[in-house]
Amino acid sequence: GPAIQMLNGANNIHSRKALATALIRIGRPAVPSLTASLKDHRWYVVRGMLTILGEIRCTECIREVRSSIHHDDERVRKEAIRCLTKIGGPMVTEILVELLTDKNPSVQKQAIFSLGILKDERAVDPLMDVINRRDIFLKTLAIKKEALQAVGIIGAKRALPQLMKIAGKRRLFAKRRWEELKVGAIGAIGRIGDETSVDFLRKMGTRGGPVGEACNHALHSINGRDNQPG
Repeated sequence: GPAIQMLNGANNIHSRKALATALIRIGRPAVPSLTASLKDHRWYVVRGMLTILGEIRCTECIREVRSSIHHDDERVRKEAIRCLTKIGGPMVTEILVELLTDKNPSVQKQAIFSLGILKDERAVDPLMDVINRRDIFLKTLAIKKEALQAVGIIGAKRALPQLMKIAGKRRLFAKRRWEELKVGAIGAIGRIGDETSVDFLRKMGTRGGPVGEACNHALHSINGRDNQPG
């Protein structure tokens, strides 16, 4: 308690870092006081507590941290996501998946990025739903590209048919944006890919341009993994 009070009242960064380090080293015994401070009206105090809780990685405080995901301040919300990601586990995946429909694009992107870090295959279908959401003019291109990258990092092969479908589609509107999305899908295929996607990439590679170049990079990635010893 006293250490937290000193931290919240410290006037310079060196003192704050020293006190935060002390609380992290105290570990689990500090958790009740840290979670109690999540109700503080000052956003920067709440964010600081979340940072420390993330370093302690206490699974017992997930429910308390979850409440901060709906904080009024975006900075706190994003720190809560980072905190939960460091804690990890099935419950965290479920919480982050819920944020894929959040109205704040910045929060959505943070949740998507974190799902990639967690590499939980249960997030693949919800992420593919984000990618496949109807958006003719691709106003949400940045979100969709982030989701493609996360799917690639997770590496679930069951996503390959959908990714190849996205990469192979032809569009009449917003062609440049759709081309970017296709390149993102091909990048994910390259991360996940196996022998089943090689023929597809070779065929797509003949189209030239950014899509063809992305296919060549993806093939190189797959061939590089196949040629690794052991």
